[in-house]
Amino acid sequence: MDTNTPHRRYNPLEDRWVLVSPQRMNRPWSGQTEEASSVALPSHDPKCYLCPGNKRTSGQKNPEYRGQYFFENDFSALLQGASKKEKHNDGLLIAKSETGVCEVVCYSHQHNSTMAELPDEDITKIIGVWADRYRELGSRPDINHVQIFENRGAEVGNSSPHPHGQIWAQASIPSLVKQELDNQKKYFEKKGVPLLVNYLKQEEAKNERIVYENKDFVVLVPYWATWPFELMILPRRNVMSLTELLAGETEMLAESLSKTVKAFGKLFGRTPAETPYTMGIHQAPTDDQTHLETTLHFHFHPPMLTPTRQKFMVGYERFGEAQRDLTPELAARQIKKELG
Repeated sequence: MDTNTPHRRYNPLEDRWVLVSPQRMNRPWSGQTEEASSVALPSHDPKCYLCPGNKRTSGQKNPEYRGQYFFENDFSALLQGASKKEKHNDGLLIAKSETGVCEVVCYSHQHNSTMAELPDEDITKIIGVWADRYRELGSRPDINHVQIFENRGAEVGNSSPHPHGQIWAQASIPSLVKQELDNQKKYFEKKGVPLLVNYLKQEEAKNERIVYENKDFVVLVPYWATWPFELMILPRRNVMSLTELLAGETEMLAESLSKTVKAFGKLFGRTPAETPYTMGIHQAPTDDQTHLETTLHFHFHPPMLTPTRQKFMVGYERFGEAQRDLTPELAARQIKKELG
């Protein structure tokens, strides 16, 4: 098939299609453009509500922490103790209460040390915090899913440049996660092998979209990628969650994360603090069920099409289906080039 002409690619994780339109890459653009700031961040900002020793808007004061620090979000999207018995069902008007907890994880006490600037050993510690919070929150009887994510950069609505991520743990399995789980389960029941295990084998055989790899992890542009420079990190040994990683594998994951976020900065010509992306970790739910179909994986969705242009998901993308101009193969070559 000629991939330089319009075609659709199937996403088996989400059971949906994406329209690829390579011929649109050279169309003229007179819309919104983005410019990076050259302002350097201090190591400590007295006005930052995440820096050590500072008072947050809730009135609580951060301890003089060093390294990583987590706390319950002062403006949580979920509340603990909400009654799971409260439901509303009136024909097509259906609702139910939701309980959960939201946490903030500071990656470093230094205001200007993003993941791209931290040494691998510090990223290994961050992974350790993620695994500990997944384990502890997931052990609660009212928590069936733990979503870990990070928003970096103004383009994705990051509220503070201080290096941090978030954890939302809740009673229900979120819709997008359930969609992935259902499709992985269907595949596993049919093939007896996790979907992403076989997918990685195909990617390794073709070697067209892999941008980085070490002995334990592979970083690649998914064949069905929606965002122009979307990346996924997959383990070579199938594990269902961060808690199953061995010490050496955690170090290799830290290296993979570091390479990924640094590549985005080079690709978009941004400082680490300004490099825009959103990252999410998908792993097994904590619902006391066995999820042999699942594979731990990381999604990275940077919003940029070029260093100065954002990719806007509007129009056809909102009302038709996902669409991209840059082919995943070309995106992979561009990212790999920045990795040296």
